[in-house]
Amino acid sequence: MKEQEHQIIGLIYDAAMDTRLWPQVIEKIVQYTDSKTAIFTALDQFSPSYDFLFSHNIPDEALHAYRDERIRVIDMQLHRVLWENLGVGQVASSDLSHYGENPESDEYIFYERCLNPTGISYISAVLLDQGSHRWAVLGLHRAPDVAPYQQKELDFLKHLGVHLRRALQIHRQFSLVKQENLSLYSVLDHLKTGVILLDHQLSLTYSNPLAQSMLEHDSCLDLDLYNRLKTHAYD
Repeated sequence: MKEQEHQIIGLIYDAAMDTRLWPQVIEKIVQYTDSKTAIFTALDQFSPSYDFLFSHNIPDEALHAYRDERIRVIDMQLHRVLWENLGVGQVASSDLSHYGENPESDEYIFYERCLNPTGISYISAVLLDQGSHRWAVLGLHRAPDVAPYQQKELDFLKHLGVHLRRALQIHRQFSLVKQENLSLYSVLDHLKTGVILLDHQLSLTYSNPLAQSMLEHDSCLDLDLYNRLKTHAYD
């Protein structure tokens, strides 16, 4: 069992660098905990580049509903109260079957859009990030006819949360760098000076619109087959 845990933890750090691996991570966690479905999500209303959503075995109907930002905000507002006396890094477990009782409530909306189509009731989740307008969580789910999560499984999820939080920190740093680069390029695009950026191999990585126009219409500069800048010799 320990070997499986170590494999999952190693894969978490691989996924922090390559997000395409997250579905594999979640699938292994679901199998290890004998769950039915799982969802790994982060939401930051002030920094959308940070947002992501990965899941396992959730029907398209429920997944499509959850991609609606309103539903994701309802999820955040409803469920982070589970950690009011626990905090980030802790695990909460609950039976959500009562959500379908009051048609006028946000609980009912979440039940009808997400829980009912999936056929889940018991949840166990670890809180990975929290703020007034943001959160991140890994949630595991079981069907109503399956026993609730036992303490051993909750302890495993808490232990896993330490590594998931580190992976999230890596993800946030990448998101910030990406956002800063996009902002920088937006500024450069509006300069009335041609700007060309080259990498360490002298290959072109970026040119603002004015520089692109110069390359297209000026005979002094050109690009070779390797995308490297070159000048034309004149007699």
